[in-house]
Amino acid sequence: WGPGFLGVDLPTDSGIVPEWMDEINASIVDLLTDAVAALEPVDLYATHVQTGYDGFAARDSRDPFVFSDLVTALRVVRAGETPSTDTTLGVFVNWHSHPEAVGGDNRVITSDFPHYLRVALEQGLDAGAAEGFPARPAAGGVAVYASGAVGGLLTPLSVPATDRDGASFLDDGYEKAR
Repeated sequence: WGPGFLGVDLPTDSGIVPEWMDEINASIVDLLTDAVAALEPVDLYATHVQTGYDGFAARDSRDPFVFSDLVTALRVVRAGETPSTDTTLGVFVNWHSHPEAVGGDNRVITSDFPHYLRVALEQGLDAGAAEGFPARPAAGGVAVYASGAVGGLLTPLSVPATDRDGASFLDDGYEKAR
């Protein structure tokens, strides 16, 4: 159970651990310095797809049920290059669900299901055993996930998720997150 960045659930009067904040701030400065030094021209490729609801382990935990099944992605490619694993600098994905498939009892700092999305985008996927799940090549670069409009609480908790082999997982945990 690590310290929260926003000061929630921490064992201090203020809810903030100054040493942790100093470390986070120094890391942000280092990251931005490196990013500015590595700037280069790029081309952007944007796409979106509507997933539907079945098998995507999402529900709105509060009435009324409001859910966007739109996944949006932005691929960042070196300027003038054909998109490939070698020319892609990164992929940004936006979807509408809290990353909490591991469950509410989890006290480990984890990226939950976005970890598996990142691995798939950066390294590719083998074909799934279930029909309609072909192998997918790596996009390349670094993948970043951002939660979109999560409303009252769009969550994967208490709903089944289906994997590429056709297995369904209702119980919270890493199998479901994958």
